[in-house]
Amino acid sequence: MRQLCAFILLSLCTWTSLVQAQSCADAYNAQLCGEANAIVDSLSTTPFNYGCMDVSMSFVHSFHTNSIAAGLPVNVSVAIDNCDTFLGTDSVYVMVISINNNSDPCDPSNYGAFSCFADTNATFNAQFTNLASNQDYLLVVGSNHSTLYGPCAVSVGISGDGVDLVASVNPIVIYLGESAQLEVQGADPAPSTVQWTYEEFLDDENSLTPTAFPEQTTTFQVTGEVDGCEVSDFITVTIAPPIVIFNAFSPNGDGTNDVWNLKGIERFPNCQVEVFDRWGQSIFKNVSYAKPWDGTHDGKFLPTGAYFYVIELNSLNVTIAPLTGIVSLIH
Repeated sequence: MRQLCAFILLSLCTWTSLVQAQSCADAYNAQLCGEANAIVDSLSTTPFNYGCMDVSMSFVHSFHTNSIAAGLPVNVSVAIDNCDTFLGTDSVYVMVISINNNSDPCDPSNYGAFSCFADTNATFNAQFTNLASNQDYLLVVGSNHSTLYGPCAVSVGISGDGVDLVASVNPIVIYLGESAQLEVQGADPAPSTVQWTYEEFLDDENSLTPTAFPEQTTTFQVTGEVDGCEVSDFITVTIAPPIVIFNAFSPNGDGTNDVWNLKGIERFPNCQVEVFDRWGQSIFKNVSYAKPWDGTHDGKFLPTGAYFYVIELNSLNVTIAPLTGIVSLIH
């Protein structure tokens, strides 16, 4: 695929017979929506000679960018179907033309600038990253395919952050009991609303910036509208383990892993850590774990082996089930 021309002012271009095209007057009725199924149309014998496009077959759709589209991608997918006579020498053109919002799509005086792409493949994608925010656009698809072979079916769809919702979260990783700030951009302004899933973990399911209090790693979906098109996005809030439990230590006096460290345990000052030997006898019990276990019991070093632990975090903010497992003591 090659870019034929960048955005330029239409005053340098000429307009011919698009006014006669049925798809011109119906462009707003053939609106393309991000995330929606591709629209199937007929590439019929409607010539289009304007700016950088001069083709014998064409049709026109419209789409609207969101409020943050500037610099964000809008992807256009094109697929020629039911066109057995489509040759490798035939080209398919995609032309995006900015237009004054809600103005006559057949009047070139309403237009601002355009951009063109072309490809000789029957299926391809074009990406536009230089579109304006909150702007109506015409999307013209054309081909120099011979009109002698009749119309071809063409499916066209759009996607990308420029026509979609864009969700974010800060921070992306939290501990259980902490909160994360969600945000969605690109939705139509009020009175249009958005809807978040898992409202039980949010302070306001219809807010553009809700606060989330998930109890486990959760992927939130937000749904809203861009110029009446229903679109959505997803964002995940990851719940980090409350503490990091190392499964082995070696109290041999070399200064490395001489005690059993529990990373993050200081966030739980009311915790209780208890260790048992293989016979179920408690050989270590400590509240707050200010002084980590050094592998001794009653002042004597215990033998190499596997020991069972129970850690009760006793959080003041959320309920966390006791953490259990095996730690290996190695001499």
